[in-house]
Amino acid sequence: MDNDQIERFIGIATLVVSIAAIRVFVSEETEELSREHFTRRMGWAALNVFVGAIAFGIIVALGFVALIIPEIFLLVTLAFWSVFVAVEDENFLSGFSSSWGFTKGHRFSLLLLGIAVILIGIVVDAVFGLGAIAGVTVGLVVAQAGSAIVTVFSTAVLAAAYTELTALPSEDTPMVEEESVSPRDGTKTA
Repeated sequence: MDNDQIERFIGIATLVVSIAAIRVFVSEETEELSREHFTRRMGWAALNVFVGAIAFGIIVALGFVALIIPEIFLLVTLAFWSVFVAVEDENFLSGFSSSWGFTKGHRFSLLLLGIAVILIGIVVDAVFGLGAIAGVTVGLVVAQAGSAIVTVFSTAVLAAAYTELTALPSEDTPMVEEESVSPRDGTKTA
């Protein structure tokens, strides 16, 4: 038998044993294993468990995505709450509300910025994680230094983004055009 055949055999055997184990655990038989647990409509049960496992995996993956997408949205939308607490002296609930409105119209670019910060953080942590080669204690100290750098960097990016967004003209504030004088008749126009 080659490796593929061995893997298939092990997969089928595992499937059969799993089905039989469920049957044994829910039965009242505690003294012996009945042959029926391993044979009764095993093909039908195995096929359904196999196809069901695939469907279950797809459903769980979709559910995972359905939860992750809203989590990412909330992360981006509420990212500035701590800035509003620290800088604007708001309470955390007002900070959440202010951050929600503050990020409106900028959420996609903030998402991209957040992804960039995460990727940079991963690279820095990986580089500083190499300190573990020197030993556990040195590795821990070096890793903590890398973590501190990532934390300060992330906070600085958040503060810089806050500063940049507050410098933008507000959508609620109407733009006032300067008056100009018409060269033809000298009257003011808007």
